[in-house]
Order: sequence, then structure tokens, then C-alpha cells
Amino acid sequence: MSETGSIVGDNRSWRMINAIKHIDAHPESMLYGADSSCRFDQNTCIKKFPLMGENPLSPLVLHGLFVSWPYYLALVLLLTAPLFGKQFLASAGFGALLLQRPYIVGIGYSLITLLVVMMTIEAIAARSRSAGLRKLQDGCAY
Repeated sequence: MSETGSIVGDNRSWRMINAIKHIDAHPESMLYGADSSCRFDQNTCIKKFPLMGENPLSPLVLHGLFVSWPYYLALVLLLTAPLFGKQFLASAGFGALLLQRPYIVGIGYSLITLLVVMMTIEAIAARSRSAGLRKLQDGCAY
């Protein structure tokens, strides 16, 4: 803890506050992003705006909903996956990692995220199919 009462080394909280303030001042940035420079020229974006990255709101603020909707869809799927069974806790852990590192727009993170999301969806679907088959077999046993 520092003298001000904040956690030492915590820079993400201020970045999230900057993102919230930007959304309050410019609500249209939720759809289209803060500026095209934030998508194509990171150095210019850093000069124009305060730091807003590395938090769950940064894809929305920097790139807009039209670009960042896959990130939020993946988050919802991964964070709610444990509702289908405790074997999906690793998926929720990956979702928690994406909350801290929202770099899904980059090719490396997007491929890894796609792999985890597809494996999670397939496992949930396989579990549902096997449960349906068990009910069908139980119904035919009479």
C-alpha cells in the first residue's frame, strides 16, 4: 500500500477510470471508437488521449462496439461456462485472463481465444447431446 492508500503498481484502475470518463464525455465512441488513430496508429492515439488500455472497457472505448463485439461475446461465453459444469472452470479462468488482457483484436490472442471458445462450445454441446441420449435411453427402457 502506498501513502495515498492505493495498491502499489496498480495502473489499471486509473486506466479504467480514464475509459469511463471518456465514455461519459463522448458516448458515440462506444459505437465507433475514440478515434481511427487508436485502431491504426497507437502512438498517435496515446498522444491524443489519456491511457485507457488493459481493462475490460478498452476494446469498447478504443475500437468501438462494431470491432470489439467478439471480445464481449467470448467473455460472456467463457465466464458463464461453469454454469454447465465444474469441468468448465478452466474456460472461466481464461475469460478472467481476457478481462485483464483484452488483446483479442491481435491475431495471436484472437486465434488462442477462438480455440478456447470453440473447444468450450463443443464440450458444452457434447455434454448436452449425451444428456439427451441418456434421457432417450431411459425412456425406451420401459
